[in-house]
Amino acid sequence: MGMKFFILAGGYGMRARPLSLVKPKPAFPLHGVPLVKLLLDRLKDMGFGEGFINLHYKPEAIRESIGAAPGIAIHYLYEDELSGSRILAGALEGMTAGDEFLFIMNGDVFMEIPQIPIAEMVHELKETGCDGGLLLRKNSDPAYAAVFTEKEFFLGTGKSTGGESFMYTGAALFRRKIIEKIADSNFFHTLAKHSFRIKTFVYDGIWLDIGDPRLYFEANAEYRRYIKKDLQSDSFSENVVISADSRVLDCIAWENTSITGGSTLSNCIITGNLSLHNVHYSDKIIYSRDSGMDIVELRSEY
Repeated sequence: MGMKFFILAGGYGMRARPLSLVKPKPAFPLHGVPLVKLLLDRLKDMGFGEGFINLHYKPEAIRESIGAAPGIAIHYLYEDELSGSRILAGALEGMTAGDEFLFIMNGDVFMEIPQIPIAEMVHELKETGCDGGLLLRKNSDPAYAAVFTEKEFFLGTGKSTGGESFMYTGAALFRRKIIEKIADSNFFHTLAKHSFRIKTFVYDGIWLDIGDPRLYFEANAEYRRYIKKDLQSDSFSENVVISADSRVLDCIAWENTSITGGSTLSNCIITGNLSLHNVHYSDKIIYSRDSGMDIVELRSEY
């Protein structure tokens, strides 16, 4: 690919609580596979061989989710305090003279990276002399900030005014000159202060947000359908055991879960490393906190 990548993965995932009390969002599994591993596998398939991942909150959970990652070199950047977009400067020392652009991704959304025309984007940015590119998608949800454009160039961001608009997908291409100037935790604030020429591109492929528990639950089901696993209504990580007298339907179970004793569970998220015996829940999150076990409603706001 002739460039390096940067996955932003250090955040606390506050909206995703209580799930993010157990592990950080990039480690959330989609149909049993951690999101960050899915992203890395696709980056490798695209020809990326080297990149950066910043770590802060529960860093070892992310490293364990990735494992050895054969065929791709990862430079981990640990942060004592979160710096937001400013951490992108950590890639500058590792960028060579041949790295004109850095491909940046948020670590809490799933996109089918091979569907992103990265080579074509780079070619157009070079042809037009642009400083960077933003990948946008059409959006009608006012919960997401709107990205304003004019003739396919970035103008700014703001509150959605309703109707169809564009939103940021979480993927961008930046030249070194932009990364050197980022002084804000949100790089959009830096872009607004400088006269960078930023081209915008529209992505219409699969895009899954795991921002809060309900969105994660829905994203997991959508991902399962996308990979043609829709005949199975559940999504299990490694080492999930369900006894013959128990019934589990439309649930997500993270690793090392045991469900026994005639339990019945539907529309639940079980966050793993738990043994459930003779329990009966629907539309719940079941998670371990410290030495105990908490159960809360599966909804979008906590």
